[in-house]
Amino acid sequence: MIAVCVPTKGRPEKLKNFLDSLPDIPVYIYHHSDDKESFPKDNHNIYFGDLSIIKANNFLIKKAYQDNHDVSILVATDDIIYEPECITNVQKAVDEDDTKLYGLKCLNMVCNDDAYVCISNEIVRETGGSPYNEEYYHFYADTELGETYKAKGKFEKINAEYTNMHPSVTGKPDDTHTHNRSYKLIHDKGIYENRNLLHR
Repeated sequence: MIAVCVPTKGRPEKLKNFLDSLPDIPVYIYHHSDDKESFPKDNHNIYFGDLSIIKANNFLIKKAYQDNHDVSILVATDDIIYEPECITNVQKAVDEDDTKLYGLKCLNMVCNDDAYVCISNEIVRETGGSPYNEEYYHFYADTELGETYKAKGKFEKINAEYTNMHPSVTGKPDDTHTHNRSYKLIHDKGIYENRNLLHR
């Protein structure tokens, strides 16, 4: 079974467009706000708080795993839109081999192949529902996870496509893309570089 985990903050229109691109599968949402009145009232698993994106991802993955021990997780952001066959193709890949980290394909901009992934059930299990290193605030956690499973021969890029609605594509400013971003990038880059040195 596939479930989707998505942290969000202050982007209700983007979140709605993202949710509209999904078929009828479980969705776990972490809203970085206490503004519950502006939140979609659809039947999703919704949590509120002030966790970082990386901690929120692990939080949601654990919740999904607690609900179904056979789950594989699509990790998303609220500014992407899945193409019609995306989830179907992810499910096919997981049905064939539920031990891999699967990278999705961005249609409209250059993204790392491990930026948007499906974390298969075995990886969810072996990481205790916390596949992301919580030393990071925002950046490089996906890179580290991808490199870990590439080194194990357990990463595969699949034909599961999405469109990214990042401000660099839409041309529409977005405060959540700039809030404390420089500090987080410097911090996370330092963590990544130090961990790479430690693991050489």
